[in-house]
Amino acid sequence: QLFDMIEKENTINGRLDQIEYDIRPEVVERMTQLAGSLRPEEVRENRRKSLAAEKANLQALMTQVQTTRSGLNASLQKAEQMVERLRAQAEKDIENALEKTDEDAAEK
Repeated sequence: QLFDMIEKENTINGRLDQIEYDIRPEVVERMTQLAGSLRPEEVRENRRKSLAAEKANLQALMTQVQTTRSGLNASLQKAEQMVERLRAQAEKDIENALEKTDEDAAEK
């Protein structure tokens, strides 16, 4: 899940970078020239609005992905701490069992 979140984050960042490039006035101008409209200013404004809306949506999605990723990181840390405590307890139990076995063998 953590890797999925990292991958999503990278994909969103890539698209945000592309939007930053596409929203530049000279790029919007170039794109509208290719469209061939009688109202180029309207087409440019619509393109800017569309890119701005997509950017806002992606930024909101990025916030959610980063929140999820933080939660996953915290859960992973807790799990690693729990595993370490369980390992320490298991080692202690094994040592105690071995000592008891040694004591039983010494008594016989």
